Amino acid sequence: MTTSNPKTKRDRAAGRTHRHTAIQTIIDNHNQVRTDIDSLDNSVAVLQDEVCESRRLTDHLNGRVAQHTKDVNANVGFAMQCVVENERKLTETECAVGILQGAGKDQRKALAQLDRYTKRLHAKQTSMNHDLTLVRADLAEMEKKFITLAWINLGIWLAAALTILILLLI
Repeated sequence: MTTSNPKTKRDRAAGRTHRHTAIQTIIDNHNQVRTDIDSLDNSVAVLQDEVCESRRLTDHLNGRVAQHTKDVNANVGFAMQCVVENERKLTETECAVGILQGAGKDQRKALAQLDRYTKRLHAKQTSMNHDLTLVRADLAEMEKKFITLAWINLGIWLAAALTILILLLI
């Protein structure tokens, strides 16, 4: 028996057209997918270049950070040495200040003793100046007495000489 085909030529033609359109759509979609894949490949290549550049910059920055860290550590070490040196100097200075304060006390005692001695010496000098003034006054008085005594002595010698002369002449 023959089977009857319910499809007509037109139906078959419409199906072919429909299949052809579907195949063309698949081809177009396939071409678009290939274009998108090529675009994605280009984007991936650009991203890989950017990643490489980022790695290069990261390596460079890591080098700078490492150098900066070394510099900071060196500066910290130097600062710590300075702190230790300053603490040593501070200790020495405090010792010196203590010694100077002790010496200052001794010096103040010595100055006070010297001041007392100077005042005593000044009092003695004042007393001796007063005594010297009295001695000068006594000396002036004695000088007057010696002059008077010299005149008296001269008078006695003249009287004795005249007496001897008169006695010789007689």
